[in-house]
Amino acid sequence: MYLLLVSVTQDVAPGTLITGIIRDRQTNQALAGARVVFSGTAFGSVFTDGAGRYTFTASDLMSFGGGISGGLYAAAAGYFEAPPVFVADLGTQPALPVVEDISRRPGGPVIVGTVRDATTGQGIAGAGSH
Repeated sequence: MYLLLVSVTQDVAPGTLITGIIRDRQTNQALAGARVVFSGTAFGSVFTDGAGRYTFTASDLMSFGGGISGGLYAAAAGYFEAPPVFVADLGTQPALPVVEDISRRPGGPVIVGTVRDATTGQGIAGAGSH
């Protein structure tokens, strides 16, 4: 299960289209330096500031023509990937900016096991995977 937090903020710069804060899902701490990618009928990426806030303006998005809609993908080192957050056509929004706060679940080992010699079945010291 992925948690999506949506909130309204008043402290946004003029011209902001999409903004939000990326947080650690367990501690609720803001994640500085997380990369946020918008991909759909436009494409762009930005990084969160020290307060975990990201902001997309028109100059941050390369439009492919027509309305702007797509998915927000947030990535941070040490955190699992989650499904994108969908943003409907910005031209149909009742007000801008669209505010999407996103929480990320801390990551851990995805695969755990022992690397073994195929002939002897013995573990191989110092072996790993990449």
